[in-house]
Amino acid sequence: MGSLFEYAYSFIVCFHYIIGYLNALVIMLAILRVHRFGAGTAVSLFYAGTGVFIEYYMEWVLKPTLIAPWAAILWALGGLVTGFAADLAFKFLPASLDLRRRSIITGVVIGCVDFLSVLAILAFLYVNPVPAVAHILRGVEIMLPLNLIMCGFGGYTAYAIITEKN
Repeated sequence: MGSLFEYAYSFIVCFHYIIGYLNALVIMLAILRVHRFGAGTAVSLFYAGTGVFIEYYMEWVLKPTLIAPWAAILWALGGLVTGFAADLAFKFLPASLDLRRRSIITGVVIGCVDFLSVLAILAFLYVNPVPAVAHILRGVEIMLPLNLIMCGFGGYTAYAIITEKN
């Protein structure tokens, strides 16, 4: 694992790959704790609510790199899409799968959808998308599988926390 991180940082890849574990952990904890459809989306509302203002200020006011001010709203919606995809995955995975496997698979879905939504946002919402897209794709052959594994571990960790016996 350490060698993969060395590889990643030697190529200065996007930090986005590293935080997948925490993203999956937080979303899965909400889904497993609340036991209601929409919990993953709801926990992503905080990201969307605060993120839209931060994104607007940094990417439009300070350094106008977005194509329009409304693009900051679409950035924030990317997090909601990830939470909603987690809700859908957890709900529609076969009931024959035990909770542990459903949590792990949903974590991997979180990683996939998050990567695709960020890639789409970077490709279509920036005045000059080439540097941002190149940045997230640098090292993708190692970092995307590693991110998906880490997101699966995030789902498993949420499962372990919820099912821990005192």
